[in-house]
Amino acid sequence: MFRLSFVALFLSFNTHAQQLSDCDAAANVMKEAAPLLMKAASMYSSNSSYQDVAQWRTKHLNPEINRLNQLFSSDPYPKTGLHTPVFTDVNANFLGRIPMMAQGIQAALRHGDKFKDDISFNWSEAKQAGTRFAQECPEQAKAF
Repeated sequence: MFRLSFVALFLSFNTHAQQLSDCDAAANVMKEAAPLLMKAASMYSSNSSYQDVAQWRTKHLNPEINRLNQLFSSDPYPKTGLHTPVFTDVNANFLGRIPMMAQGIQAALRHGDKFKDDISFNWSEAKQAGTRFAQECPEQAKAF
């Protein structure tokens, strides 16, 4: 029994010690979030109805964003902060901008062009995070 407890304790410590690097963690965020960003953009460019966007947001996007936020805030992902600048930026400004962009798309499709600035701003922030990832993590960026 003691031996089994020791092995379980060793494995739990060993698992926590193997956190992903800044660039590997950021690459996983990009991999998971890019399809969501592309879907939001395609809904806008294909002139989907605002009802279609609202339905996609509530049935797919919001649950997926919640799942990803939970995933990226647990092991083996590092904590966001100064020691993980790329992961922090990609998590906040790539993944984090997608719900705001989708909301802006829905509003623009429903109420017109006055919401285009919101879409452009969030797109610009997401693009900057993607560019930072490509510049600071060139090895991981090759996969995209």
